[in-house]
Amino acid sequence: MALPTTPGDITVDWLNEVLADDATGGAVVTSVRDENIGEGTGIFGEIARLHLDLDDGGSTSIVAKMPCTEPANLEVALMLGIYDREIKMFSEVIPRSPMGAPTCHLAAQEGPGSFVLLMQDMGRDWEVGDQVVGATIPQAEAIVDVLADFHAHWWEHPELASMDWLPVPNAPQYVAAVPGIYRAGIPVLTSEWSDRVPAASIELALAVDPRFEDSGGEPGEMTFLAQEPVGPLRGSGRLLGGAPRSERESSGDPSRPKTACLAQDAAPAESLPKQTISAASRIVGDNRRRRN
Repeated sequence: MALPTTPGDITVDWLNEVLADDATGGAVVTSVRDENIGEGTGIFGEIARLHLDLDDGGSTSIVAKMPCTEPANLEVALMLGIYDREIKMFSEVIPRSPMGAPTCHLAAQEGPGSFVLLMQDMGRDWEVGDQVVGATIPQAEAIVDVLADFHAHWWEHPELASMDWLPVPNAPQYVAAVPGIYRAGIPVLTSEWSDRVPAASIELALAVDPRFEDSGGEPGEMTFLAQEPVGPLRGSGRLLGGAPRSERESSGDPSRPKTACLAQDAAPAESLPKQTISAASRIVGDNRRRRN
């Protein structure tokens, strides 16, 4: 049976064919209703919560992620191989990584522009982060703890060399696309976010702008970041839940999560190898040397 192309195309028959028993407790799906939960959180994928009624009288929900339908965004996603990495992160990286992630019920792909991820709906039991409000300090600390374990596990890992689906920062498709994407956001940052973003952050963003390309014999940021040592970098770490609700309620301190699960639009996604030192660290270091 062919993969559906949008959440609205997902049918009861298809779900009963592809879902393992762990998603439904062995029950049969009798009806499905999709709810858009991705608006405002991502530009490269359609994300929906699937509400499932079951033949045992119960109900449950899972999350579906599929390619975006906006042509310009789809073109960029295909150029950067984002969907291929989505699938392979679940099959090759997440199972061997020390980080929380949604249980993957299905990771299927039919060509570069067609894929479906069906995942555990962590919004049922976890507090969902608000990207507009932002994370609390304890939540941010929990994110850093998870990322530190992830980086340490894969740092200089011998298996990274065999993961040819992970691009290096100066791969041709990234050199062709990333600088333009970055520069298109600069006017928005300076005109619409200057009252909400620290001035130092905007200064840093402007300083990175001219440093993408190699110049005068000096490597640009994308070439610089492609140097060793080798380690994977999550391209966009987001807080899906500060902690399970039950844990937060029993901890005595609901502001301090013990655990965190990171997600990229409800699923761990892009990882880029060899991005081990950020452009920001170089510029901050240059500025400190100039001040001294």
